[in-house]
Amino acid sequence: MTVPTQGDVLVSGPGGIAPVRLRKGTEGQVLTVAGNTLTFSAPTPQLNVRSYGATGDGTTDDRTAFQTALNDLNTAGGGTLSVPRGTYVLSAPLSVYPNTVIMGSGWGSVLKNKGAHNGYTLVFVPLTGANTFLGCHGVRITNLKIDANCFSQTGGGCIDGYGAINCTIDHCHLTNPYERCIQFRELSDGTSFGHHNHVVYCKIDQGKNSASNGQGILITKNDENTVAFNNIEFMGGGGAEPYSIKDESGLNCIMGNSIVDGKQGIYLSFVTRTRILGNVFDHCTGTGNIHINGSHRNVISDNYFFEIGWGATTNTVSGIYLTGNSSQNKGTSNMFHSVAAASQAAHGTTRSFIRENSVSNTASDNHFTNSNFYQAGTLGTGIVEKAGSGTGNVYTGYGLVTRNKIAVTVPSGSTTAVFSHGLDSTPAAADFKITATNNPTVAPGSPWISTITSTQATLNVPTNPSTSGATFTVNVDVYA
Repeated sequence: MTVPTQGDVLVSGPGGIAPVRLRKGTEGQVLTVAGNTLTFSAPTPQLNVRSYGATGDGTTDDRTAFQTALNDLNTAGGGTLSVPRGTYVLSAPLSVYPNTVIMGSGWGSVLKNKGAHNGYTLVFVPLTGANTFLGCHGVRITNLKIDANCFSQTGGGCIDGYGAINCTIDHCHLTNPYERCIQFRELSDGTSFGHHNHVVYCKIDQGKNSASNGQGILITKNDENTVAFNNIEFMGGGGAEPYSIKDESGLNCIMGNSIVDGKQGIYLSFVTRTRILGNVFDHCTGTGNIHINGSHRNVISDNYFFEIGWGATTNTVSGIYLTGNSSQNKGTSNMFHSVAAASQAAHGTTRSFIRENSVSNTASDNHFTNSNFYQAGTLGTGIVEKAGSGTGNVYTGYGLVTRNKIAVTVPSGSTTAVFSHGLDSTPAAADFKITATNNPTVAPGSPWISTITSTQATLNVPTNPSTSGATFTVNVDVYA
């Protein structure tokens, strides 16, 4: 309790209720009861940035007022800095110390990087000396907007969680990053590997305006974090890594986010044991809505991939993309939806729902089961594109299990053509669907499939197609 005045108060302890006489000098302090011991301490400071001279007028540089207030909180061991509504222009990054809360009054409380700021709006400052391993802990950024103003920058973004441990970013609007909106990273000397941070209930958007990466969130050497229930829109600028979320650490939980109109969705880069659960990918471009590279033992479940590749170059985007010998990843109950046939001319064709890279890739022992594949339009390379040389991969669903699409030509002078079907199991003749794709010199007649093995099959026609040859598209579908 906070001591209001001098006099007697009743305190409940293990021995019952007893009166305590409060003496002069204890007013306004916090009274803590632990067993039979009473402790008086100073309350956590609550400062208002306007009291330090910040104007919030959208023009004046308010950086000095903010930093002075944050320094005072650090001297006091932590506390809360209140940011009333207004636009606070900042000419340089703000240092944020452990146990600091920066609390706005809604998204009308705006921190905006001034032109040529070129850094992160907020930069966490970890403890030093013997307590370096504690990093920068206990920071909370809540209920405000940060505009990194990427239009006039050459670096930076919104929040640099340097050495972040047990920090929370919630109910914020983070926009216009040059490099990224949020990054969690370890200390440069390696003494503190960050962990247990949370990004929840935020809106993260407009990375597309950046000439650089324009990422949403980067997690590097910082694990056991939660990124949940955020709306992540229009991310990905002109740089080489335009990801909405990039995980380079593993052991993270990415759950319940809506990722909309991004150049790339989620990228797992050489990580293990990250969980990607219940996210929505809506009209995302890039090679994969979820790209798993060199990563193992991750879980990808209950995600919805809607109109994969909308707005991208046709036949380039897949739902889940496996590269770099990724193995032992598991997915279940994901739903995939391709671009509708009526929209493909204007918005591109989905490449595939699940893709293995064909270049030096031996993705093995990955299991994606109980998926629902909704093919609304033509797929560029089939529902599952198995181009890698790995073994033990399993792709099954509620109906259509796996598919390959093969171009087959019966040459002039022949009535047969042997081709590889590319499936892990041996299909039946009824699993093949054949469509003619040219008008041969001589009509070859109705084709059929024979001599099916575990790796190949033979396409037959009754009549030699003469000089033109006869070309066909063969779809091979295996059903559970």
